[in-house]
Parts: sequence; C-alpha cells; structure tokens
Amino acid sequence: MKSLKIITLGLVALFVWSMSLSADVSLYLVRHAEKQKTSNPPLTEVGKARAATIAVFLKDRGIQKIYSTNYVRTLETAAPSAKAFGKEVELYDPRALADVAKDLKAANITSLVVGHSNTTMRLLNHLTGESYPDLKEHQYDLLFEVKIADDGTVTHQRHYIEPRTPE
Repeated sequence: MKSLKIITLGLVALFVWSMSLSADVSLYLVRHAEKQKTSNPPLTEVGKARAATIAVFLKDRGIQKIYSTNYVRTLETAAPSAKAFGKEVELYDPRALADVAKDLKAANITSLVVGHSNTTMRLLNHLTGESYPDLKEHQYDLLFEVKIADDGTVTHQRHYIEPRTPE
C-alpha cells in the first residue's frame, strides 16, 4: 500500500511538472500612465495611481520579467509592478520593436512591457501580425494580453485599467 502511494505521488508530480513545461506564455503590453506636460515627464498623481492599479491587475499572473523604455514616465509606470514582483526593470530599445518581439517570443516567459502610445501598438502588431493604429494621446487605460501557445499560436485580448479614458 505504501509503495502505491509513492508511485501515485510520483505520477502526480510528473504530471504537474510536465504541465508547467507546456504552459502558454502571456505578454502584457501597456502604455505608460498619465504624464505631466514637461520634457521627459514624470507621472501625474492620476498616473501614479494607474501604475499601482496595473500592478494589482497583474498580481496573480506570474510576471517573470518587466521591460520598459528608458524614460521617466515608463519607468515610473513599471515601478509598482517591479516592486510587487521583486523584479528589476530591464530596458528595451523602442526603435527596434521587431527585434524586441522576436526576443520576447524566444524568451518564452510571462512579461510586462511598458511603452508609449505608438510603441505599444507597434509591438502588439509585431507579436500578433495585426495592424492596429497607434493609441490616441489621451488613451491610457488599455492593457493588452498576448498569449503565445506552445505551438506558436498567438491570441490577444484587451483589458481596461481604471479609470477609463475617452476613446
């Protein structure tokens, strides 16, 4: 009886381990939160609150890496998530989005990528093969979830981070 329990536990452990190897990967793409109107601006108070809300939204989503462009507004947007997950923010080049998309797919880990009104959508397009327009200057409430299956199939959906902004 004892050996049957050990075999059963071993099979369960093997099953759980094999499932972890074949899990889909999610990439979360978000534009920086509301910014002040200065050169290389920091976030407004509303933007800081939105950045904190993004971290709460991502709480149980298994974020393993956080990427940002090297601007105050994107780094401040990424900061609450980095703190919540105990991760360092890694910089990426917003001028090389095709390479960024390729690297994100190859890394095969669940990640948050903070960008801008144009780079977020262009990265989404590189990852999905779609052709979405850039976000409008006043849009800050969209977060895109890109799922990449083991077979390479890519799906995506949009989420709204409160407070909503006009479309």
